[in-house]
Amino acid sequence: FSASRNSKSREVAILISKWVPFQMSQIITDSEGCCIIVQGSLHNKLYTLINVYTPNVNPIPFFPFRSWNVSPIIMGGDYNLVLNAEVDRLARTLPSDRHITSAIKEMMRELGFVDIWRMMHEKDQDNVFFSQILKSYSRIVMFLISTQILEATIDSKIDHVLLSDHMLLYSHLFPHMQQKEPTSGILTVPFFETAIREGIEIFKLCNQDEETSLGTKWEMLKVVLRGKIISNVSYKKKLSLIRKGKKRDTLESQLNSLEAQHNRLPEDETIQEALLNIQLELRKNFNHRTDFALFRTKHKFYE
Repeated sequence: FSASRNSKSREVAILISKWVPFQMSQIITDSEGCCIIVQGSLHNKLYTLINVYTPNVNPIPFFPFRSWNVSPIIMGGDYNLVLNAEVDRLARTLPSDRHITSAIKEMMRELGFVDIWRMMHEKDQDNVFFSQILKSYSRIVMFLISTQILEATIDSKIDHVLLSDHMLLYSHLFPHMQQKEPTSGILTVPFFETAIREGIEIFKLCNQDEETSLGTKWEMLKVVLRGKIISNVSYKKKLSLIRKGKKRDTLESQLNSLEAQHNRLPEDETIQEALLNIQLELRKNFNHRTDFALFRTKHKFYE
């Protein structure tokens, strides 16, 4: 889906993979090539996709999206502005920054939008556009998403590209992903509660502005805590896999050694008993992994 005007200076597009079961229900295009809106359903849930290009001259009229706020919105594009000039622009603050930024921030408050990259990289200063006029970088390309789908957002990052003066901005979302409950084992980790409390305190220090509503802050905090929980679960799982892997390797090594000894001394009852014990331990290890895999399969099926 695309929108463009007669000249080659403006064109916006939304590309959807043929492997994604997205069913388009409505599309709105701008004759000036500044905006395209595609609304449709994915996994029986309605979504609105918006791509915008805001020109340097009078960009505010290009934000009439309030009537589309009936479904979660993913709005990306080149906004030709920064939300926070102190961290999103390396050059001096421009006179137009405050006026234009206040307008889009008001829209974000009304629609419940979040700058997903900034939320995930609160202290980072990475930019996506180099201005030949100002000789400086700025972060004018953004993804603004509805708070309803914050929990489905996995990652957002900036990547480099050689063929353009704009860098690439990625946001990875899994809208159909159901929120999974953390395994109960994570609650027994001694440092887990401390990590969660520290995460809450850091979030409070970094989000003391009064412009963002409490509801939006709460949704943002849940995403931050969810990331910490996933990180802790992944870390614990990695340690467990390493420990179990080492144990399994040790048992298999002992099994090979005992089998070799038993081949040489088949009548030695001590070796035979040790061999049976090692085989029993390996069988228990295998059964535990099989039982857990079956449990996860049933859990996913009944979800």
